[in-house]
Amino acid sequence: MENNIVKSTIPVHLNDLDVVIIDTALGNDFQNIDFENLPRMTKALYDSLQISKIAYLQDYDTTYLSMGRILLSNDNGRIITIQVISDGEIMEYLISYNSSGQLVDNMLVAYEDMVEYYSEISSKIQSNNIIVQTVNFIYEDEQGNPIETSDTLLTKYQISSEFKFIPL
Repeated sequence: MENNIVKSTIPVHLNDLDVVIIDTALGNDFQNIDFENLPRMTKALYDSLQISKIAYLQDYDTTYLSMGRILLSNDNGRIITIQVISDGEIMEYLISYNSSGQLVDNMLVAYEDMVEYYSEISSKIQSNNIIVQTVNFIYEDEQGNPIETSDTLLTKYQISSEFKFIPL
């Protein structure tokens, strides 16, 4: 007799992850944000989150970093976001940790250029799937003539049961 049971490919501990990251947790009304008074990351939090192990974030000290959101936290690990706030740019990184609290993976999931507006990144996370949308704005053609156009790239990832972000 054949077994007709279909097993879910979604790890049980990821079923409750359903988050949309559009710009950043800061919103998109940048004219009214007081960037000087945003809560910055403490050195203790920086160390406990092992930020120095993340290649792109190594060059930023705590004055540029802010805790984002805790998207998932359970016995298997956790997934959080960290915001990088610099002059004219806001970035948000998705960071995962295993059940021992060790850094597993990271990726850029949101970006807003508040000065030149040449690109933006937004993401949708649902269960163990991540879709990252990158929009590049073009304001002049090859001859220098003014135009307004853009191109969009969608990149898909899957969150593995080890909390790695795997490109599809």
